[in-house]
Amino acid sequence: MPATHQLPVIFLHIPKTAGTTVHRLLDSEYRPEEVYTVLRQGERFADFTELPTAERAQIRMLKGHFHFGAHRALPQPARYFTILREPVERVISNYHFLCEHTELMLSGEVTARHRNLRDFAVNGGPLPTDNVQTRYLAGVGDEVPQGQCTEAMLAQARRNLREHFDFVGLMERFDETLVFLKRHYGWRFRAYGFRNTTKQRPRTVDLPAETRAAICASNALDLELYRQCAAEFAQRMQQLGPSFSAQVLLMRLSSRLLWHYRHPFRSLGHRHLAAAPSRP
Repeated sequence: MPATHQLPVIFLHIPKTAGTTVHRLLDSEYRPEEVYTVLRQGERFADFTELPTAERAQIRMLKGHFHFGAHRALPQPARYFTILREPVERVISNYHFLCEHTELMLSGEVTARHRNLRDFAVNGGPLPTDNVQTRYLAGVGDEVPQGQCTEAMLAQARRNLREHFDFVGLMERFDETLVFLKRHYGWRFRAYGFRNTTKQRPRTVDLPAETRAAICASNALDLELYRQCAAEFAQRMQQLGPSFSAQVLLMRLSSRLLWHYRHPFRSLGHRHLAAAPSRP
């Protein structure tokens, strides 16, 4: 296995970036006692920090919804990876996911269903909704109020990526992301199933121009961060040889076959594998 795999790995899961699919793949690569999953930012991560040092030292995969800085809770050095998503798409998906799951209360009496998309993006709620990817990677999380993210936070996010992350994947290029992670960490999974997808949501191109403009304005730092990481991702992929492309194709075909196997009735009439969904 690559030398980097000898260190613990931290998967920083930014909401609505195909993380649920990744979680299931990672659970298959480690023994249960080697994995710790944080579902929420609050008490679950606090629980992890309070474990005895000997138990935390056993962890080889720490993953979940937490902001940068989780490595400080491990008694040994660790490396991160994460997956980003085009910011407008991520906001749309997050909003409509909350609308589908009315039991997910933002706080008290307020739910996403009581707001429209533009208001959700611009004004936030009990938790900020702007520049979420920058917030996670800068390590500030929800401490900064809605609308008060700064260029200094973006600079900190970039610095953290440069110094602590092995890889930044893209949801829009999910197959390439997974194959690179497999090669880099020595993981063995061969295909993935689609998990935790948002079923009812508009396409970005169908949004009113004013709504899209408002989302872009509220997520200007995320857009800049995504553009940079997408350019670096493309450059990194170009440096890989034909064997990488072959592995990506195999991953794509295997995953589409898995989708057809799990959804036989939805597959009726599909003459080609490409007719299946293109991403989780």
